[in-house]
Amino acid sequence: MIHELRNAGFKTLGPAVNVIQALDIIQRDHCDVAVLDINLVSETSETVARLLFDAKIPFLAVSAYSKQQAPEIFKEVPMLMKPIRSRSLITELQRCLD
Repeated sequence: MIHELRNAGFKTLGPAVNVIQALDIIQRDHCDVAVLDINLVSETSETVARLLFDAKIPFLAVSAYSKQQAPEIFKEVPMLMKPIRSRSLITELQRCLD
């Protein structure tokens, strides 16, 4: 997926496999848009979503769960269901940037 994003002109800063890594990336590097997998094995990316929301950085969520099952913060952002198609991800990221 990262290869497809790069081919579409996106610079990728991750992936981050946990909240600590994601927060480190966000604090270290500027990002214009983010993709958050809601479920990160033993935790959710809700903390990261709140930071992005407060910083007014657009993001979209990906999950195998429905939007109704997601933490509240994710109910107001675009969400793609797994498995994700590269074209759909690229289209949604471009919409976030518009």
